[in-house]
Amino acid sequence: MYTFGVNWSTLWATSQAAKPPVNFLPIGLFAAQKGGKAGHFLGPGYIATNGMKKASPERIQELLRIVDWLAAPFGSQEDLLLTYGLKDVEYTLDSAGHPVQLPGKAADTQAVPWLYIVQHPQVMFFPNYPDYAKLEYEAEKMLIPAGIEDPTWGLFSPAASTQGPSANQLVLDTLTDILFSRREMSEYDQMVKDWQSKGGNQIRQELQQALAAA
Repeated sequence: MYTFGVNWSTLWATSQAAKPPVNFLPIGLFAAQKGGKAGHFLGPGYIATNGMKKASPERIQELLRIVDWLAAPFGSQEDLLLTYGLKDVEYTLDSAGHPVQLPGKAADTQAVPWLYIVQHPQVMFFPNYPDYAKLEYEAEKMLIPAGIEDPTWGLFSPAASTQGPSANQLVLDTLTDILFSRREMSEYDQMVKDWQSKGGNQIRQELQQALAAA
């Protein structure tokens, strides 16, 4: 699945610079069983949670002004600086006025944390490689209608915070071992029971209660 997050966009730029260039495309959705309906679970993009420690009202207001500056609109001078760096140092402008990242300079802006403290909504704009934006658009047209929303996003389960990480690791480890033939598929059912007993059932109950109260 494509995205405009730094991982995939950087990979795309790197692959296009290879000799010969490497192209990769999203795989079309397919059902798990013949005659079934293809689908996948939707989820929000996430990198980090930012917090402000307790401070005076003046300090909090100052930090909020900085955050507001970092969330500058797409195409603004602030956004150009945060996304592409210094003009004629990390990027230049083409004949149409579009920013073009200079070779080897993307890491100067994309690998620093200020770009991810807060940001304007992502825009399908990737000037060095316009084909990438077109592929992203086509992929979203395919993926979003088939997506299944999680009704529990934004709800809180205490057990998910305390028992969730270890229970989820159990599932990940077991599925990985099954995929690599280190365990038999017959162990899948026991994995589900273990997940349920190690916090899964409690997480489900707490989320059901939160849904009912929402």
